[in-house]
Amino acid sequence: MRTLVVFLMLTPIAALSGCADSDDTAPAEPTPRVDYDYEPPSEDVSAIFASHYTYPYQECFDLEADHSIPEESVTLSEAGDEQVCIWQNAQGCAPSGTPFDAYGSCEVAMTTSARFYKFPGYKTETPTDVLDDPEWVKEAEWMRSELRACGCICCHDSTQGYEQGFATAFDVGAQGVWTDTFTDFGLLTASGHIDTTLLGGSFDPATNHGFDRNHTIFPTTDVPRMKAFFEGEIARRGLTEEQIQELIEQVPFRFAGLYTNYTEETQPCGVGEGVSPDGTVHWASASDARYVYVLEEGSANVADPPGLDNPEGMLWRLDVLYDGTPIPSGTLAYGETLEDTLQRRPESGEPPALVEGTTYKLFVLRDFGPMRLANCTFVYGDPIAEE
Repeated sequence: MRTLVVFLMLTPIAALSGCADSDDTAPAEPTPRVDYDYEPPSEDVSAIFASHYTYPYQECFDLEADHSIPEESVTLSEAGDEQVCIWQNAQGCAPSGTPFDAYGSCEVAMTTSARFYKFPGYKTETPTDVLDDPEWVKEAEWMRSELRACGCICCHDSTQGYEQGFATAFDVGAQGVWTDTFTDFGLLTASGHIDTTLLGGSFDPATNHGFDRNHTIFPTTDVPRMKAFFEGEIARRGLTEEQIQELIEQVPFRFAGLYTNYTEETQPCGVGEGVSPDGTVHWASASDARYVYVLEEGSANVADPPGLDNPEGMLWRLDVLYDGTPIPSGTLAYGETLEDTLQRRPESGEPPALVEGTTYKLFVLRDFGPMRLANCTFVYGDPIAEE
């Protein structure tokens, strides 16, 4: 979720081994498990967690002549120079085998994912004989490499993430059987047993260097291989079908804010909500908004980018830019563009005129995540209900 909860732990993490760049690279010699206590988020991490969402954008970088980026990941600039383009987002990825932070910004990516701190260390202890299995070691190192190519690694690798020694929830940099840092629930999200679409949406793999996040919580260039790896971890941990089903049934509670916002039924606008006859947009909350939508009646609810923030039926959408000031209720009119805002729908020109007597949907967000301010239907031309 998007709430910062800090549990204090002490002492830093030591540097751990790197990841394999490809199947042709011999995996690092596995090291035995070492239990550490973890540092809490630093002031820098806490400040990033407290900042608002950075809307996804793609940034392109010129490549040196002797670069090793695969041909299929190289694009040409208008001047004909070779470039690599990266989505600056937790779900954005660099080309396979390339660390995300070689081109991506962890400071940006960390604003677009779950902002919390949970103990990232070992949750169970696997017999160490798995480290003697060369096939497991190979797959575990491939999996590490996949994760380290994407923005989610900024918060989940104490050795190669945003800040040395910091990780949350699990630690890809842990020694020994690093998957022992996952909870049982975490393994189910990684294997695709649990639908995690609401946790950040998905980029088109064609624009994300082949990384696909439509099936598991992590983007990957090989969905069946990732699923098989984590299915193996579930089996090795001995989870029964009954235990798996119990964990799946917890999804509405574990993802409560996001799940409720996306699945809740839209209600008629109440006191202080809706669009008034003069076009002024109102929401009942005292909080200011960064995202304002007017949609056709029956449109789906809005969830996080990429993808879930653009439901069918949008008539008008206004975003406050990252450095812009959020909008108070009652200070914005339908179709109006204020300073430091961007009209995303329609991309240009005026939105369709609202028709008197027609029912529409208003959806307003303080920010992406479980921060909805309004989700209601109004009849255009009717006055706003007063107390």
